[in-house]
Amino acid sequence: MKERKASFLFSLCFFLLILKFFALQAETPKKEEELERGKVIPHLECLREKGKSYSLYLPSPYSFEREWPVIYAFDPWGRGVVPVELFREAAEKYGYIVIGSNDSRADSWKLNFQSLKSIWIDTNLRFRIDARRIYTAGFSWGVGVSTGFSYMLRRPVAGIIACSGGLPEWLEIKNLGSEAFYGIIAPKDISSAELSELDEQLGSLGVSHRLKMIEGEPRWPPPQVLTEAVEWLEIQAMKRGKIKVDEDFLNSQIQKLREKARLKEDSKDVPSAVKMVEAMISDFEGLIDVSYLKEELEGLKKSPLYQSYLGKEKILKKNEKGFLVGWEGKWKRLIEVFENPLERRKAVMALGVDGLLRETKTKKDFLEVSFASRKLGRIFKDSFREASGALQRNEPQRALVFLRIAAAASLEEPLVLYKLACASALTGDKKGFLRTLRRAVEKGFQDAEIIENEEAFTSFREEPEFKMILQKIKDG
Repeated sequence: MKERKASFLFSLCFFLLILKFFALQAETPKKEEELERGKVIPHLECLREKGKSYSLYLPSPYSFEREWPVIYAFDPWGRGVVPVELFREAAEKYGYIVIGSNDSRADSWKLNFQSLKSIWIDTNLRFRIDARRIYTAGFSWGVGVSTGFSYMLRRPVAGIIACSGGLPEWLEIKNLGSEAFYGIIAPKDISSAELSELDEQLGSLGVSHRLKMIEGEPRWPPPQVLTEAVEWLEIQAMKRGKIKVDEDFLNSQIQKLREKARLKEDSKDVPSAVKMVEAMISDFEGLIDVSYLKEELEGLKKSPLYQSYLGKEKILKKNEKGFLVGWEGKWKRLIEVFENPLERRKAVMALGVDGLLRETKTKKDFLEVSFASRKLGRIFKDSFREASGALQRNEPQRALVFLRIAAAASLEEPLVLYKLACASALTGDKKGFLRTLRRAVEKGFQDAEIIENEEAFTSFREEPEFKMILQKIKDG
């Protein structure tokens, strides 16, 4: 009964916010402002809601005389200027407006919706936006906002660029509301399993989809990778009749992608070459002739190197299924013996986090590293969910155990470290609190406002080291 009532109240509040949102949206007609073109503006205040802001890039030829495609980008720490700078090259080349929220947050959906609403209203009042070509992008927890954008604002989007993150738990895939989805993951990405599964499901929903693997650690991708993502969105817009088919552009894209596929083949990375040619056929079929690509694909798939890869992939997938079956039992055991410190310690060790971390560091094979990271992703997801529930129930000691597991599995994701600092503070562990908070800041948690207002830190606000950590963030 209580859950039903809470659900009703949440739905009612959400409905009222939506009503207010659309009422505000219709208040003021658009008018052109003298804002600098061809240069990133790090901070632009919303006209109607003081305290809400975003970073902006307007392409050099921007004018109020026609409509322009737009990318709304969400960083988990509200660093709007970061994605705007990274998208700048593509935005200038292909004529996109880029908006980077300065208020997006990793751990507050209420703040995210308020910020999203404010930015949406403000940008639609100020700029000529093409309603058929609204795109979103996000990194890590910011992907939750970019994928939830359509559902929260009750309007479809033309495409999503998701970097190292998946759908929020409250969003069902059928409510994604996007025509195209471009996922980007790194080998040690704990979201790789989630994005891979999502990529497999999107085709059945009529959503154009692509999943790109990049080297290095999970992060906002470099400009070159984001430019490729925008170029893919351009192709999807042509396929859907939203922009005129540009054969010169398509042929140049084919030439560039075929060259990359050949380089992969020459370096004996035939599996990557196969995936690239498959992607080209999927993307360009219906726009230009791809019969020659289909012939190339048949030849590549007959390669002994590709057949060997398929065999190895099959073994690793079987191994992953075995891990998931065993994981259920190990997780159940940990929950059952939690109150017994000795047995709990044994159960935590049995999860195998240390061994999987070693695999991600020592294995040379991309496929093996990727599958180890997928397993860590499952451990992280369950551990973080359990820890969040414990914090909500005011059980900080229990939260500490699961947050430590989640922090290890996620390679010290900043938000997890911050939550760990909260749990440490609530248990009265001053040294652990300060050490973990300092580490969270070092790893990228830069929200001074959240830290200042965190109730869990009340007992330690006057600590010199706490003040020093806070000042360091403010000083940039």
